[in-house]
Amino acid sequence: MVRRVLQAIKKDDTSDQAYDWVNYPEKAAELYKQNCVYWQSDAVPKIWCFDFYSQDDETGEWNLQIVLDREFTNSYGTVNELDEFLYESKRPVTDSLDKILHMQVGDSNHKAPFMFYSIRSLGFLLFDLCQIQDMTMNRFVSKVHEDFLLLLRVQDPADRAAVDKIHFGLRYGLLPDGIGFVKREDRYQFDPQLSQMLFSNLKQYMGESASSYTQDIDSGTEKERTKFEVQALLAQTSALLSSLLNNAYIQAEFEYREICRRLCLKDTHNADAKAFQKRCREAGVLEKWLDSDRWEIRAETVMGGGSKQLELAGADKLMSVRQFMEPSAQQRTLHKLVLAVTDSAAEADELAPIKPNKITDTVFDAALAWGTLMTGVPMPVKEGDSHREVIETLLRMMDMKVQQIEQSGGVGMPQDVVGITNAAAYVTQHIDLLEQDESEAQRVKQYRDFLGKLGNQVKAFAQRQQEMAAQQNGHQDPETMAKVASIAATTQAKVQAKQVSDQQKLAQKEAAFRQKQAHEMEKTRADVFVAGMEGVAETAAQHAKTAAEVRAIERKAEAEAKAAAKKASATKNKE
Repeated sequence: MVRRVLQAIKKDDTSDQAYDWVNYPEKAAELYKQNCVYWQSDAVPKIWCFDFYSQDDETGEWNLQIVLDREFTNSYGTVNELDEFLYESKRPVTDSLDKILHMQVGDSNHKAPFMFYSIRSLGFLLFDLCQIQDMTMNRFVSKVHEDFLLLLRVQDPADRAAVDKIHFGLRYGLLPDGIGFVKREDRYQFDPQLSQMLFSNLKQYMGESASSYTQDIDSGTEKERTKFEVQALLAQTSALLSSLLNNAYIQAEFEYREICRRLCLKDTHNADAKAFQKRCREAGVLEKWLDSDRWEIRAETVMGGGSKQLELAGADKLMSVRQFMEPSAQQRTLHKLVLAVTDSAAEADELAPIKPNKITDTVFDAALAWGTLMTGVPMPVKEGDSHREVIETLLRMMDMKVQQIEQSGGVGMPQDVVGITNAAAYVTQHIDLLEQDESEAQRVKQYRDFLGKLGNQVKAFAQRQQEMAAQQNGHQDPETMAKVASIAATTQAKVQAKQVSDQQKLAQKEAAFRQKQAHEMEKTRADVFVAGMEGVAETAAQHAKTAAEVRAIERKAEAEAKAAAKKASATKNKE
């Protein structure tokens, strides 16, 4: 059938526009309004078809069939088989109607090109006004040029040839008797105020046709307008443009959603969609986020509704309350002001760049979990956290803690070893979850290598602590060792009780902070982050203080043991 259709039109070199003007006179009027003249196209011939979509009652999927618009016959062939499909899909083309039918503007106009109320543009509204203005301007210029002419009056008609003999030199000229100039008051004069009124009215009519009607705020009082009145007048004059932009934003969002949906199709054959999905995977985006239903898609809007004055006024208003905003919001406000003044996104990025917020909720939660992990209490893995952010945050804190121990003698406290080991186990859980994503294989290897390096250093700390403990125990008698062990156990119990108390307090503070966090923004988050780190430092200082007390007790016990041994030795010598 396709071959027969192509055979029928293969020798046609023009497009058929034989409209039925008798039965459809509106078509002639629409064509004339579109082109201002009747225009016969020499475009290549087209085969007009209908697309029919039918829905399966069981699956709800849509299938496509294509049939000819009408039968046609010419000297080269005939096609009249309208009961045969030109194309029929073998599989469903889509599962939803909104992926087939896209409506932008609807006013019951079913004839192409689809105009709005049969009007193509504002030019048709302004054509008559512009034509009258041009005619008025033409007459006005003609009258001005007419006034440039020198008109002479001859008293004796028989002497009118004498006018041709008059010569006006550069400085002066002489007029013969009986010839004089026609004075201004003797010429025909038109009313200049009337012409000015005509120009003003035409300008006003053009403005009312091209934009929304605005009421004159002055109303004949001739008083100076206030700032509020000027802003109201600007808002009225931009009402039509802003409404057009808002409609464009609404329509653009539907377009953007469809573009995003097609970019995320799993079995797509489009090169752009494949490249987009590849770049997302390389950037570490999880597979579940390659779904446009999870996205928040909005059209980018401009301030002021298309009015430069309103845009600057809005930017100035934001700057007036800038000191009450959060730090990141202050920078965005300054960026908006620079963009409104310069109209250059590149210059706005250069003068007032918007710095990304690096303290996310996941990073902040990981910093809070660090204090709990250092007490030796295991933490559960929270669903929905970014594994990369948790791993990198805790690895950075573990490295800082290891460096502190190295700088303070390379031994540390047993509780430090327990805490870092507990944190390493927590990080390992997140690394195992991240390893499920094959695209993160290289990054997972780097995380495991770094974690292994830290683990070797922690093992060295534990070994040194054991060596020091064995060295100290080798110079003590069993009774003293038992006493020291008893004191150490009591101290350890106190330390553990203190840790449990600190943990409960920290948990209470964390719960209170989470409630407060819902009502505050980035600055409060940063302040609480610093407070959380100070709490960790305070806990570490308390641990160091407790360790110092333990060491003091051990040294005291060792001194008492030495004194007792010395006393026993002296008694034995006397005996």
